[in-house]
Amino acid sequence: GIIIKITHIPTGRSCRFLGALTSFKDNYTSTWKEEPVYGRMDPIPTFQRTGRKISISWTIVNESVKIGKENMTEVSKLINFLYPKYSSQEGGATTISTAPVLKLQFTNLVNSSGGGGLVGFLAGFTFDPVIDAGWVKTSGSELIPKELEANCEFTVLHTDSLGWTATNNP
Repeated sequence: GIIIKITHIPTGRSCRFLGALTSFKDNYTSTWKEEPVYGRMDPIPTFQRTGRKISISWTIVNESVKIGKENMTEVSKLINFLYPKYSSQEGGATTISTAPVLKLQFTNLVNSSGGGGLVGFLAGFTFDPVIDAGWVKTSGSELIPKELEANCEFTVLHTDSLGWTATNNP
């Protein structure tokens, strides 16, 4: 299996998922502004930025009650990581103190140049119980699916220097 590690930077808490990879997409998009001008067939392009979005899908298998409860706890943690960190103010009000910025690490495919994962945010996370796979039997009234399909879309916030300079041009 694979291990996907997601760390909530404001709190330092992490969740880990062991599962079978079902989809991985690493999408780089360059944005250009094109200005049409009189007398030219082609517009004048101006480079603006290059963005990166990573989509990962995996299957979480719950072989036992113990593993199922651990995995459901990790899913709950990840859902909580989608929310900001708040600070209390006088009079009982709260304000957002830190956005839900995360670090994503997945083998050598999602990692910073110094190791430790890429900084960014989740544009979304879904988990779908595979109903046909059945349920793990618990002693209580908990529902633990034998299989969960999980996926997320991660937008990278570049923290490493990228691109070319006069000194690193091969």
